[in-house]
Amino acid sequence: MASCSLTRYVPEGEQLLTKNSVKIHHQKGVTKDKSYQAEELSKYIIQRPNKRLLGNQFYLRIYNLQDTAKHSWWSRMMRKIGQPPVVFDSLKMVNSTREINRYLKNCGFLENSVSAKTTTRKRKVKVKYEITEGTPWRLGEISYVFGDKSLQSLVMADSANSLLHTGELFNIAMLDAERKRITELLQNQGYYAFTINNISFLADSLNKANTVNIRTIIRQNQLGYDQNGYPVREMNRIYRIRNIEVNMD
Repeated sequence: MASCSLTRYVPEGEQLLTKNSVKIHHQKGVTKDKSYQAEELSKYIIQRPNKRLLGNQFYLRIYNLQDTAKHSWWSRMMRKIGQPPVVFDSLKMVNSTREINRYLKNCGFLENSVSAKTTTRKRKVKVKYEITEGTPWRLGEISYVFGDKSLQSLVMADSANSLLHTGELFNIAMLDAERKRITELLQNQGYYAFTINNISFLADSLNKANTVNIRTIIRQNQLGYDQNGYPVREMNRIYRIRNIEVNMD
């Protein structure tokens, strides 16, 4: 196994991907925010090298023991246990930089930059993703607009449990979690038909550098659209228990 070349079944002119690494350049003078880790960024790298066992490319070496021209039980077994070589794809590398860039923006680093560098040796490629975070954007003023005034008292009475706080990182996942929180709050107060689609956010980043003001918009219930394509809305209805039936078998 040790003597078998890792690139044995890598097509001519192609290269074997052996390693991905991530290097983060934090901006000087800016407190490091623990909104993500390098290991978490690795999830957004589309192409990964062959699996390892105890630091060794065991599964690729097993695969290389078989003969692709033969269909003996031995070759079939080696193909089943092993893993074919991961041939480096430059397009997937480019798409990975885009995915990492999008993820960092969602975490509040709107001015981040992501680049990828390759190191090639003997038909083997290592890819290093370098990330410059930039200054993080934070939440500024948080306000509400109620298209359905009947919901205002309920939402504002529970605003102390809001997941959005001034000074924290602008985070898309946290906005989604806040939509879910408000929706569950209203459903538990009898607004059975209320959905997260009735909640949206308006982000304003023009007032102060690296600060995003958030306006939470809570709309009326949408029934559909009229003949001109405009949404038809009504006040959100509160549902009450009517009959209770107990079936004894």
